[in-house]
Amino acid sequence: MPSPVVSHWEMGVLDRIRAKINDFPGYGSEPDLITSDEELRAYVGERLVALRDRLDQERPGTDDQLQSLVVRSAFANQRALAPLEWSRESVDGSGLLDADEALLDLADAASTVTATQLDAYVARVTAAFDARDAALLRAGALG
Repeated sequence: MPSPVVSHWEMGVLDRIRAKINDFPGYGSEPDLITSDEELRAYVGERLVALRDRLDQERPGTDDQLQSLVVRSAFANQRALAPLEWSRESVDGSGLLDADEALLDLADAASTVTATQLDAYVARVTAAFDARDAALLRAGALG
């Protein structure tokens, strides 16, 4: 199975992702992509739960604002992943790098989000999940 071509810049992004998520397999194959998806969603979900718990003490009702994102991080988007499950030997996940890094950066920022910033933060994380889903769909269409 040939290895996907990854540029120097993309390798830097993959290294930054791996610095946050140990043993992040990347996107070289469909199983790697599915494992990467699970690990990324877990990373994001843990930080969203911590944010929800922290802010819910300051502003009751925060749980309602963050719950849809917590659920979204807990479950794979089957619509986006289904095209990848047709026995592809390799997957072009290069388009996922930017989307994944953006989502991880937002997850890391959760520890500094205040109650007054929550609405804007939720909108940004929602948009980042949407961008990631679009990148997953493109990876499935390209494989």
